[in-house]
Amino acid sequence: MRECFPDRRWRSIAEALEKGAPPAAESLRRIYEICLLDPDDKDLEYEERAILDAIDLIRVGEDREVLMVFFLAGATDDDIFQGLSIPRDVSLLVRQLIFEEREFRNKLELRRYIRTYGDKQLSDENAKLLQTALTLGPSYLVSFFRHGHEEVSVDTKRYGKMLLEQAAQKGLTGKFNPITSMASRLAKDWSKDAANMIINAEKMGFGDEISDRAQALLDEEDSTITPEDLGITVDDIQH
Repeated sequence: MRECFPDRRWRSIAEALEKGAPPAAESLRRIYEICLLDPDDKDLEYEERAILDAIDLIRVGEDREVLMVFFLAGATDDDIFQGLSIPRDVSLLVRQLIFEEREFRNKLELRRYIRTYGDKQLSDENAKLLQTALTLGPSYLVSFFRHGHEEVSVDTKRYGKMLLEQAAQKGLTGKFNPITSMASRLAKDWSKDAANMIINAEKMGFGDEISDRAQALLDEEDSTITPEDLGITVDDIQH
């Protein structure tokens, strides 16, 4: 089984620093050289300061774990800025060094990596945070790390579409469960919410730009069969 190393760039730099010899790749050599600078130097240029800040985040175990939770949950650099106040230039560099998505050939490899990383490299607290974020999405992380007094800039159109897609997706995942199960009941509620959002799409601010994916999910044939569909009653089931 192929093993994935999305942090290959950082591994190369760390190895070069340990050996005291610049890495072969020119792009990494520049970062290597900046790693050797004095972080307290007041005359550092913006690029040098951004790279040093990125390196500092990677080297602090707790900080790196939290950023990996954001990356694995599919967060953008804007999400990271809103949730952690880390400049986009810095989070982008951290991402390039420790989470190169092109390392994964498909989502199955990414899924395997997420499971292994969560089990072996995250603290219990951050492992739980990752599992919740994978279920609820990056917006959960933004809310989790904000202080109560902070204002969060919300793109209502984007947020409305996200809610609609989540409602449609959760409605779909409840299908094929027993009709009396909690999953089916919750799926029905999610589907109703999605349908209501579609009906009120214009009022919610995203009008004709409704997600084709969400609409397609709701248009799929509902395979959950109710007792009424079968023409039986609760008494028939009990007997």
